[in-house]
Amino acid sequence: MEGGGAGAHDGHRNRLVTAWGHRGKIDSVGTATARLGFAFDRFLGYVKGGYAWENDKYEIYQVATNLTLAEANETRTGWVAGFGGEMMIFPNVSAFIEGNFFSFGKTRTEFQLTGGGTVPADIQAQQYVARAGLNWRFGGAPIVAKY
Repeated sequence: MEGGGAGAHDGHRNRLVTAWGHRGKIDSVGTATARLGFAFDRFLGYVKGGYAWENDKYEIYQVATNLTLAEANETRTGWVAGFGGEMMIFPNVSAFIEGNFFSFGKTRTEFQLTGGGTVPADIQAQQYVARAGLNWRFGGAPIVAKY
């Protein structure tokens, strides 16, 4: 399982009412995945898939004044699929690079109007995420059976 803060955000103008804009922000994202791969000496190539969730914040605002008209906050669930490679650099250090596709489907979200009341909106979310990093393994080199 993995999780963390994201801070990714996006925004655009409304297509029907051009005086309004939309902003969305992903506060946090998490996954519970399994990997299946094949090792070639010190390199592991793999595919992965599983369950994903994220916490999103949305805002509808007036473009000219930047005044917030409505807000919403929700935790969405969906799935993730990806592929990658991991290379052992030292006995307890490896580096990886991977690409993932997240799909959270379409959900009906209730926006809270700043003047009171709510308004519904359908929101569909998908993301492509590239990751790279280092792994540190505690405990030294792996134990190898001798025959």
